[in-house]
Amino acid sequence: MTNEEVHEYLASNPLVMGLLIIAFGIFLLLAAIFDWNIIFEDIERSNYSLTKLDGIINLFGRKAGRIFCGIISIIIIGSGIVWIWTNQNIT
Repeated sequence: MTNEEVHEYLASNPLVMGLLIIAFGIFLLLAAIFDWNIIFEDIERSNYSLTKLDGIINLFGRKAGRIFCGIISIIIIGSGIVWIWTNQNIT
C-alpha cells in the first residue's frame, strides 16, 4: 500500500484511526506500569533534552520517566476516544 492509499483508508474509516491511537496509548501505559526495558532501557546517557524520554530519565530518574510516560499515555488514550467521538457521525 502506498501512503496515499493508507491516508485515504484512514480518512474514510476514522474509527480505525481512533483505535490505533488508543492501542498506542495502551501500549505506552502498559510499558510505564510494568517498567518494560524496551522503552526505558536503551538510553543515551549524554542526552539531557526534555523533549525526549531519554532526557527526562537522565535528569529525573527512571521512576519520573515512567510517571511522565504514564501521564502522556493517558492523554493519548483520551485523544483517541475524542477522535472516535468527534468522528462518529461521519461513518
